Amino acid sequence: MKPLPDHELGHMRTLVRMAGVDGPLNDKARRVIRKIATSRAVEASRVDALLDSKEEDASMFVPDGLGNRMGLLHDLMVLAYLDGSVNEREKSMLDRTIRAFNFRPQLADHLIDLFRYGQPSPAEWNDFVDHVKQSFVEGQ
Repeated sequence: MKPLPDHELGHMRTLVRMAGVDGPLNDKARRVIRKIATSRAVEASRVDALLDSKEEDASMFVPDGLGNRMGLLHDLMVLAYLDGSVNEREKSMLDRTIRAFNFRPQLADHLIDLFRYGQPSPAEWNDFVDHVKQSFVEGQ
């Protein structure tokens, strides 16, 4: 098995962390994480190792570039809404992630609204990313 590139490892670790903010990972969260990993061409054995790891990594992964950051936020929202709503612990992690990504804090509420009734279509997501680029990137 070859090692995962740092960006894939960081992405997947962050998803596992979000899925675990409420306690042990449930089967539904594991399935969704595996599906995301497959779409990112991450080997199943690598994902299983992360899912089964007891290691606590408190460092915040910050991907390069707006597209990668928004991709991670998309996947985090999919996991946060697995049970139909975003709870306080999930919102707190979302807030920390948004700050680390150098986005304006209001982005969290916009993401929650966007995903409230399910995942946005690819066209809706692309429009949202364009909006984020114009309105939520700190320092612009």
